[in-house]
Amino acid sequence: VKSLKEEPVLQVERRDFVDLVPEKRPRVQSLRGFDDCYTDIVDYIVRCTHKIWDERDVGLIYSHYTHNCVLYNALGTLYNREQVVQDTLQRLIAFPERRGMATQVIWNGNDVDGFYTSHLVTGSGRHTQHSHLGKPTNRTFVTRTVADCMI
Repeated sequence: VKSLKEEPVLQVERRDFVDLVPEKRPRVQSLRGFDDCYTDIVDYIVRCTHKIWDERDVGLIYSHYTHNCVLYNALGTLYNREQVVQDTLQRLIAFPERRGMATQVIWNGNDVDGFYTSHLVTGSGRHTQHSHLGKPTNRTFVTRTVADCMI
């Protein structure tokens, strides 16, 4: 096992996404089984949230969420990964300008026993498209979501 230089994990409060996930940041925490692009557990949360929502890489849900995940939102409870994918696609259609940022990441654990994380996602955008929510209102919105994750 390659020895890692001991450094603190990523601090995310009040930072721009580009500053949060520099391309050349070395891995600073053991993350066996994680993709090489992630440098620590906080980077994993911030980067995969950005990839799924802002880069629209919805397919990552299949590798980053368990098949039996449970997600609670304002419209109800989702009980599996397929429902999360469908809900994500519907939201991206309704709010194509939506952008989100994962912040306030707290975590405990390791890559052997698993990680427990919790973070705030602040999203903003405008309702510009016909969707499962009805006709577009062109109203802007800001949402705040707390995500508790077992990884």
